[in-house]
Amino acid sequence: MEPGEGRGRYSDHGCLPPARRATVRRGAAVEEYLLEGRRLRFKALRVIHGRGIGVQRETVRRILGARNFVAGFRDAPGEAGGWGAIIVTLR
Repeated sequence: MEPGEGRGRYSDHGCLPPARRATVRRGAAVEEYLLEGRRLRFKALRVIHGRGIGVQRETVRRILGARNFVAGFRDAPGEAGGWGAIIVTLR
């Protein structure tokens, strides 16, 4: 994928190549994903944290809130993962 390709998308065919999309298991994975999205100049990313008791969701939200290049974030719409994913808007 070329830099900027898929900019602003968060469908299964946008954001980062499939090999770079991963279910969040550790904070480092989120950090790497954000930095790669920023490097590729994406405007939006989808972080899939899964549906459970909310531990991963809160970890992701904490990391997102601490990054100055994150303009905002929200739960994904139902067709993009619902409460098992977060849509991130980058500056």
